[in-house]
Amino acid sequence: MTFLNICNNMYIDRPVLKFRKDEYHEKNLSIFFLAIGIFFLNITPVSASTCDGYINWEQEPNNLMSKEETNYLLPYSYCHTANKGYLPAGDIDVWNFDAIKKNYKVSFRAPEGYYYDLVIWQRFSDGHLEEVARTDSLDQVKEIDLPGRTGSDGELIKEYLVVVHSKWTTNRDADEPYTLVLLDKE
Repeated sequence: MTFLNICNNMYIDRPVLKFRKDEYHEKNLSIFFLAIGIFFLNITPVSASTCDGYINWEQEPNNLMSKEETNYLLPYSYCHTANKGYLPAGDIDVWNFDAIKKNYKVSFRAPEGYYYDLVIWQRFSDGHLEEVARTDSLDQVKEIDLPGRTGSDGELIKEYLVVVHSKWTTNRDADEPYTLVLLDKE
């Protein structure tokens, strides 16, 4: 018997060496499943790199009195979100959000050459609306500070409606969207 045959017989007969052989196959199997997992992670649409700079587009219909027919205003802290929309002549856009943090700032930028106004309403639990802020300036950029939840444990969470409208009549619609950014801060 040659030295090679002796080594082969030892490898087959010893359970410790067989364990190493099984461990080798387990390792290959683990690498195979890891590769499949990485493949599926790469083809999924949601990943950390696609989260940066998310755009939340305004959708129709817009109805100030119905929560279901408004757009939800996403905060900037969620994927650096910018809320955008187009405002055709004679239209209004209504966005809503629940103020769960203590303080908010609504920043608005109209398209170049267009002058839109913001009116912010607070909706109370009984359904009535109260105007809390209004911009009536010709500035392209508008910023409004809003109080958020009240109470130490946030007992009262306020609901706000942000209405974008134009009091000016134009003969053409804007080619660019307006931008709304909701900054939430403690």
